[in-house]
Amino acid sequence: MESYEQRNQNGPSIHKLYRSMNEGDKTCFSVNSIPTCRYPYKPQGGANKEIDFYCVPRNSEEAQYFEKLMKKGVNPSQLSSKKANNQFKVNIPEYCVA
Repeated sequence: MESYEQRNQNGPSIHKLYRSMNEGDKTCFSVNSIPTCRYPYKPQGGANKEIDFYCVPRNSEEAQYFEKLMKKGVNPSQLSSKKANNQFKVNIPEYCVA
């Protein structure tokens, strides 16, 4: 059986993005990019996986900086050098369909 990466690594329906989420008074950013379906593709199958996140106060300059980059569509690769201080379950699609 092919792995997720083997099926989707070069496919047009999948790409990797950093994710952000609000948790209480903090904004959390994934420290690695996470596979997700490109628009208009929809996820099929998949599993919830524990993903490492870096959380900072929601109103901090750092949170605003990373949010601004993400809104522009820029993957903030600097997050990969941050030490994770939280984990959240994120659904990772098995594959994507139109």
